[in-house]
Amino acid sequence: MTLRSWQAIPLEKAHHLDSLILRITDHAKSGSETAAYCCQFSLAGLLDALVWSCVEFPRSVTGTDGRLVGVRQFIERHYADPITVEELAGLAGMSRGYLFRAFKGAFGRPPLTYQQHLRLEAAKTLLRSTSLRSQEIASRCGYENSQFFCGYSSAAPD
Repeated sequence: MTLRSWQAIPLEKAHHLDSLILRITDHAKSGSETAAYCCQFSLAGLLDALVWSCVEFPRSVTGTDGRLVGVRQFIERHYADPITVEELAGLAGMSRGYLFRAFKGAFGRPPLTYQQHLRLEAAKTLLRSTSLRSQEIASRCGYENSQFFCGYSSAAPD
């Protein structure tokens, strides 16, 4: 592990860090019984994001293809943003079909299904730990249409 040379944080990382800070303040203001836990969890996520912004880790030669890990990390950082399979395939330097199959093989679900899973998990956390309206939660988790969010979350299998 080595420290990267100093540089300004790219705009996309700044937005991601901003959303993590917003999540922490939402949890702190919620006053719920789980607020402290949720704040700690979100602070850990912020610390993780800062570490990934400042250090370079040597690439592993064993295990999962580093390109797939990079795609997964990209999805995790941008789960609330609109992402296309074409964008992910370009990031990985793979065809759409190969990326779809390889990602599913490595992580158990296709890339956009993985993104959807992250969105739902973030929404569940906000629903449990804040007093935000469902429309605001939908927006923060990447759902442009809050009607879809409400319909999808109530129709989702257990």
